[in-house]
Amino acid sequence: MRGVIFICAIILSSICHSQIHDYGKSIELRPKAGFLIAHRASMNHLVKSHFYSGEIAFNFHTDGSKYWHKAYNYPTFGILGTFTYNGNSDVIGQAIGIGACVKLPFINRNKWSFNSRLAGGFAYLTRKFDIIDNPKNNSIGSHLNLLVILGIDVQYQFEKGFINFGIDFTHYSNSGTVKPNLGLNIPSLVLGYGFKTKRETLKDPEYEEVNKKWTLLVHSVFSVNQNYNYQTRVYPVFGINTYLNKRFGEKSGISTGIDLIYNEANRHFKTSPTNQTVIQTFQVGAFTSYDLQVNRFVFQLGMGAYLYNPYNPNGWLYHKLGGRVNLNKGYYINATVKTHWAKADYFELGLGYQFKLNRK
Repeated sequence: MRGVIFICAIILSSICHSQIHDYGKSIELRPKAGFLIAHRASMNHLVKSHFYSGEIAFNFHTDGSKYWHKAYNYPTFGILGTFTYNGNSDVIGQAIGIGACVKLPFINRNKWSFNSRLAGGFAYLTRKFDIIDNPKNNSIGSHLNLLVILGIDVQYQFEKGFINFGIDFTHYSNSGTVKPNLGLNIPSLVLGYGFKTKRETLKDPEYEEVNKKWTLLVHSVFSVNQNYNYQTRVYPVFGINTYLNKRFGEKSGISTGIDLIYNEANRHFKTSPTNQTVIQTFQVGAFTSYDLQVNRFVFQLGMGAYLYNPYNPNGWLYHKLGGRVNLNKGYYINATVKTHWAKADYFELGLGYQFKLNRK
């Protein structure tokens, strides 16, 4: 479901153009009501009642001073805090989260807009799996988790604020760092209200030329991972990713290249060969992704296949969802979740550098 919403946002935001809103900053309140999806039969016992959530977001609305503002129908960025309550508190507990969000309008006409919304950050869950104290929680193995929110809404603007109505899909997991990690998936109905705190004069930007030449991306990967033998320790993950990158226009681009991975947890499965060497623990994969560029942020959705994988616990295909933040002088921070279809493997974090292959 996350991939469908993400792809629809890319397609629709690339074909719709708009008029723009005339405010610079706002505070938004977003109460929600939803339910837990038991995406495994083993999770049916966790579904006891509805989930009730609330968000407060501090939004910064683009003013047209940059050319990419217009290319994305004048998006909104924000910082949010969220709290989630559910009736099965003894097993799942409650969630408190903080993160960043971006709203990309598909259509923006006069006072009405139809938008996609993506938020990511971290959440603290008050209850987790414990083999003695909380064995029924087979979905979350750690207190600290990633928070991902994907949604769509319809928004109406009036003189001093705006209201919106939509659907959100909230996901909590630790990306396989600590098992179990089935995750919590919560669809919700949202009714939001925002009030403007600062108004600005909209600007007409000058055209900014996009560099469409190939570049070389090289970044490190560090993570930790626990296999599915519960009560084992957490193992380190190291890697180097090397990609060729090309932008096709103001928004889209691709990255393709090689992933070199060392995942120590793969040596400690119950089914791992007793004579497995360090070299046999390495994995080499060929990877390609679609990149969506929003100013310094690059959202990435891609798929890879292992070229070298002597011990194969999770199959030959893998996927990544995440992105990078471009810093100054060619440096960037990479943060992605690596999965095998819907099964999370681990969370990648690393520092990289972008080489210009043609400096002319």
